[in-house]
Amino acid sequence: LPESSDGQLLYRYFPTVGNGHIATVVYTDTIFMNGLYSGFKGESHRARIPTRNNVRLVDVNGLRTKFLNSSFLLDVTKGIFIEKFTIEDFCIEIKLFAHQYYHKVMVNQIHAVPIKPEPSPLQLKVIHDTGPSSQDIAFEEEAVFESPIASKFQCGKVTQVEDPFYQPNSPTACVIFMELPEILEIKSEIIHTFIASYDTNLDGASRDFSAVVSLVSEKQDMRILESHVNAWSKVWNDGNIIIEGNLELAKVVHGCLYYLISSLPITANTYSNVSQFYGLSPGGLANGAYLLDYQGHTFWDMEIWMFPPILYLYTDMAREILNYRLRLLQPARKNAQDTGFHGARYPWEGGVTGRDVTPECCPENFLLQVHLTADIAFAVRQYIQLTRDSNWLKVQNPNYPTNGCGFIRELAEFLLSRITYDPVIRQHEINEVIGPNDEAKFVNNNGFTNVAAAYSIFFAKYAKCLCGGSMEEVPEEWVNIAKNLKLVYDPNLDYHPNFEGYRQDERIKQADSVLLGFPLMYAMNATTRRNDLNIYEKATRKTGPGMTWSMHTIGVLELDEVQRADKLFERSYKSYVRQPFKIWTATEPPKLGAVNYLTGMGGFLQSIISGYAGFRLFPEKILFYKPRLPPNTTKLQLTGS
Repeated sequence: LPESSDGQLLYRYFPTVGNGHIATVVYTDTIFMNGLYSGFKGESHRARIPTRNNVRLVDVNGLRTKFLNSSFLLDVTKGIFIEKFTIEDFCIEIKLFAHQYYHKVMVNQIHAVPIKPEPSPLQLKVIHDTGPSSQDIAFEEEAVFESPIASKFQCGKVTQVEDPFYQPNSPTACVIFMELPEILEIKSEIIHTFIASYDTNLDGASRDFSAVVSLVSEKQDMRILESHVNAWSKVWNDGNIIIEGNLELAKVVHGCLYYLISSLPITANTYSNVSQFYGLSPGGLANGAYLLDYQGHTFWDMEIWMFPPILYLYTDMAREILNYRLRLLQPARKNAQDTGFHGARYPWEGGVTGRDVTPECCPENFLLQVHLTADIAFAVRQYIQLTRDSNWLKVQNPNYPTNGCGFIRELAEFLLSRITYDPVIRQHEINEVIGPNDEAKFVNNNGFTNVAAAYSIFFAKYAKCLCGGSMEEVPEEWVNIAKNLKLVYDPNLDYHPNFEGYRQDERIKQADSVLLGFPLMYAMNATTRRNDLNIYEKATRKTGPGMTWSMHTIGVLELDEVQRADKLFERSYKSYVRQPFKIWTATEPPKLGAVNYLTGMGGFLQSIISGYAGFRLFPEKILFYKPRLPPNTTKLQLTGS
């Protein structure tokens, strides 16, 4: 297990198990649930549910000193964390997994196998640590739950809603759990299964709980495990990145895919219905406590960094990411109206209500980071380019305010209303913004923002052709304004300054104008693309996040500078990955920032798919541009569904 130099366990680097509904960091006292937040506006954070699955074994004296050959494994192919050891005449294996079919249920399975023909009986003490009471949920007293196996339940209400207008009633959380024995008696091979079920109401939690308890009471423990493993097998069959010849790189790639998928909703068949998805936060579903890991909020990270690899491999999951935004269209309309604009304005930091939950420290982030709405439009554009999903475009889900066509138009309408006209230069502009390099504030005509906004308007016009009568007209005037939107360009140095007044020697935190070349694929001369890459590689400080170097890898591969690209590729991940469980951090040591950093993972996967594999998505075609093998590999294979 991860330890500091003085032997202290580093729980922040422990792996996570999850299934998009529930998730936990192993050996910790917390479960988080999709869409369950506590705290008003900027105080909003994932609501802590004290876990019922933090189960450990010790000997009857409360010690582990007799445990030999201890090992810990995260099996990403099966979505299981495994602790294994031998004690006296038995080999013990403890599994923890968030079930992929009975998705409300978290499972602990203890499997004891004798290593001698006639083993001596063994007693082990069961330790169950739920941690302190939750400050986020006011739970009622435990009560008996009627079940073939002794069980209890507990329900409670969130102590503070995110926005009382959209949440007139406090959300609830319910947990049903099997009671654990104090002592585990082991005389021969046994499998002991313990489960807890988590949902927003007792009926929801009880459906999956009762189904799994029935299997336990019938001694069908292996069926519980097999149905979970089979579901994960289908996930990997539907989408995967196979790398051969470089085992360490393959582990990093599969770790990234696992951590992303385990925070996304299950789109295959499940025993009970999957709830509305409420977004991918940079720290994933297992993180997001108050003042940690972005408090579980969603940002532009979801659409620009995490969405593309999910789209390329798992289109159904990608659609649920878009549906999270579509579901919260009404609050986005209110956000635009409240700030004096039209259409739909999405919050810089989003939670469960769709209202902005940016902390009070940084109000300018919501007011100025207008590119987020353009990023959402760009994600929709990519989804439609790849799937041509006319049903999503034209048919309105009764739970959503409009269909995909209307959604696209309202995104463009907000961005259009943010544009102003300068009669002196006879060009349209977007002023007072923050671009992707979020340390530069109140700037004018950020290149990424302006191009992404124009793309949104162009795409709305394009979508009208696909939508027909399912979408209002998009005036030609919108398109003319987008065409006339200013893009700052320095003809002397032949590159794109990040914004008006940007100096070439100005240090930046992360990729900004480099994103014009990819993912936006804005048409430019090869010399301009090269200069953008060269200038910003030097300008980017070393303490920034890894996604910057993933984008530089893609760009430099376009230039056929393979050795340089390979070095940038290694720079994009090696110093951000914490061993042994491949947990990413937002920045390099010694300041590590958020953990299980899905944003960095998403950028890294793009460098594999769109960098080395050369995958390019256009409105009317898919292109593999100069595909190559990643460093020290013999095979690269992509599978998508």
